[in-house]
Amino acid sequence: MLRLASNRCVWGTPSADKGRGAPCKHGHKFKLNDPQTWPIAREALEIEDPKIGRVKLMHWSEFHFLQSPNRAMEIIRVEVIKPVGRNQKF
Repeated sequence: MLRLASNRCVWGTPSADKGRGAPCKHGHKFKLNDPQTWPIAREALEIEDPKIGRVKLMHWSEFHFLQSPNRAMEIIRVEVIKPVGRNQKF
């Protein structure tokens, strides 16, 4: 497990080979701090936890770092939407 900084970028798997030249190594650029670049999540779940509050989970597959295109990873985003109790800052 690895926690990613919010300013990181990861890349998806490339589309099919176009025929000429070397095949592409990188696909869609996914900027973690820019929701406009986020693809549709493979799974999304929103739950109400009595201790934490409302939590949203999102899951994406088949992304990689620029330096390691052959090592695919899963990305799970955890967002506390509405905290409860006196510890409301996360």
